[in-house]
Amino acid sequence: MGLALFAGRLLSEGSRLPVAVNNDQKTNMNEAVANRCKAFYQKHGGDDHALFFKGLWRFEDGATAEEFSSLGFLKDPDPEEYQRLQDISIYHQGRLEQATKAFNDLKAQLAMSPWPDEMGMTELKRLKSVVEEKQFAYDSAVRHLEGSPEGKRRAQSKQSDQERRIALESFHTDVKSMNVR
Repeated sequence: MGLALFAGRLLSEGSRLPVAVNNDQKTNMNEAVANRCKAFYQKHGGDDHALFFKGLWRFEDGATAEEFSSLGFLKDPDPEEYQRLQDISIYHQGRLEQATKAFNDLKAQLAMSPWPDEMGMTELKRLKSVVEEKQFAYDSAVRHLEGSPEGKRRAQSKQSDQERRIALESFHTDVKSMNVR
């Protein structure tokens, strides 16, 4: 939902507010919430940097928001580095999935075309480059996440867990192979 649709819907949603509030108060509250959401949306890049993915609006800088409504939260980028980098990675994952879907949809459409479509092929080539760009951005975001101190700690912990699991499997194999006559 774009910002204009959101603001219009919010201003018409008096039913989400407490019953004891009169219509003037509802309008003022809705306008205040709409203005707060609009400012948040613009602060984090607006349409060019907003994506609804995995149940939240996500912004390139790591900010997140529930579907904009009078009851939704608006969360600036997390001050904790690992969480912020994780939010940024999820944003780029969403952009990559969005671009890949557009590419695959057009490719399937062109594959069913009864005649050559040069404009379609040009667009498919453009979408291919967009997917490659989004893949690079996602890979870069994941590298930053994994390269953070917490990312390195988690990778080390995961490796240690794997080593313990392998050692335990080896031990169990040795135990099972021991027999008496």
